[in-house]
Amino acid sequence: MPITILSQIDYPAVFMAACAYFVLGAAWYTPKTFGHKWLQMNYIKNNDKRNTSKILTIAFLSTLTAALILDYFICFAKTSTVTGGMWIGIILSISILALTVGVSFIFEERKVKLQFIDAGYHLLGFMSMGFILTYWR
Repeated sequence: MPITILSQIDYPAVFMAACAYFVLGAAWYTPKTFGHKWLQMNYIKNNDKRNTSKILTIAFLSTLTAALILDYFICFAKTSTVTGGMWIGIILSISILALTVGVSFIFEERKVKLQFIDAGYHLLGFMSMGFILTYWR
């Protein structure tokens, strides 16, 4: 069964979904949206000294992997509607991302606002990817 699902994955759609998620992140974390507050709550004072190219490369590869896994679940569920794809994105982002990251936030004693900023980004990102992955078919 897993081999047949892998043959159904639409790799160009996976790439485009990952790009959309990545672009959403760029918009989500700009200083005009949540970026300034996010930097403050993460206690990042000098963003210029960070290895941005390395961080962005790893972030994109992670996003690409997430898009591939989401498409796997969409194929496994035999979802063909954009609504179905978006719901799978919502379910995965809440059940896996928000809850597991939420546990880390509790132990790290981070602010709830920070969790909502991060979880909101991933929720919209997975919804967008679910839309793209099913619309593309």
